[in-house]
Amino acid sequence: MAGRTLRLGLVALAAAVVVAIVLLPAKTVRLATREVDGLLLRSVTGTLWRGAARVSYRGHDLGHASWRLRPAALLDGALGVSWQLRHAEHQLAGEADWGPGAAGLIVSGAFASAAANRVLGGYGIRIGGDFAVDAASLRYADETVRLQGEVRWSGGRARYRLSGESYDEPLPAMRAVLSAPAGEPSARVMGQEDGIALIDARLGADGWLHVGVTRRFTVLAGQSFAGDGSPDATVLEVSERLYQQSRGKPP
Repeated sequence: MAGRTLRLGLVALAAAVVVAIVLLPAKTVRLATREVDGLLLRSVTGTLWRGAARVSYRGHDLGHASWRLRPAALLDGALGVSWQLRHAEHQLAGEADWGPGAAGLIVSGAFASAAANRVLGGYGIRIGGDFAVDAASLRYADETVRLQGEVRWSGGRARYRLSGESYDEPLPAMRAVLSAPAGEPSARVMGQEDGIALIDARLGADGWLHVGVTRRFTVLAGQSFAGDGSPDATVLEVSERLYQQSRGKPP
C-alpha cells in the first residue's frame, strides 16, 4: 500500500512539474534561443505551451511565428512543437523536436522569389517565380545529419550580371531533391518535366558550400562559354564558406 502511494505521489509530482513548465510565460523561449547569434524574438505573447512572437535574424524580419507544444514528444524524452511562420513573402509550417543528442525539423509551405532574392541579390542575381516545399525534413542524431524532401520552383525570368554584362533569361520550372549522402546536406536541381540534372549543391561538414553547374544549365542561362561536350558535365563550380563548425556538431 505504501509503495503504491509513493508511486502515485511521484506521478502527481511529475505531472505538476510538467504543468508548471508548459505554463511558463512564452518569453521563456528567449532563454532557449539566446545562444543563436543574430536571432531576435520580439512581441512575445502566450505561454511555453502555446505562444507567438515576431522573429528576425541578423536584421531581417522573418515574420510572425506561433507554436504549440506536442505532448506526445514528451513520452520519448523530447520537447516537440508544431509551428507556423507567416510573412508577406512566405507561409511556412511544420514540426520541430529537441532531445538528448538529437533534433529534427519538418517544413512545408511556400515562399515568393523575393525571399530568395534577399540571398541571391548579394551575388548580383534576381529571379521571378514562386517556391513550394513539401514536408522537407532535417534530422540530426548520433552525430549524423539526415535530409530528405523536395523544393519546387515555378520557373521565371533570371536577371544577373557576368563580366560587367547584364543578362535577362527565361528559365523553366525546376525542382531540388534534398538528401544527405555521407551526412552532408545536398541538393540536386533538375528540370521539373524531364528530370535532367542542372545544378548540384553540397554543404560540407567543414562549413564550405560547393555549387556545381552543368553545361546544360549554362545554355539555359544564355551562356556559350562552356564549349562542346556532354551537356550533363559540370563545367563550373564555386565554393563559399558559410560557417566554421567544430567536428561532430550540427551547424
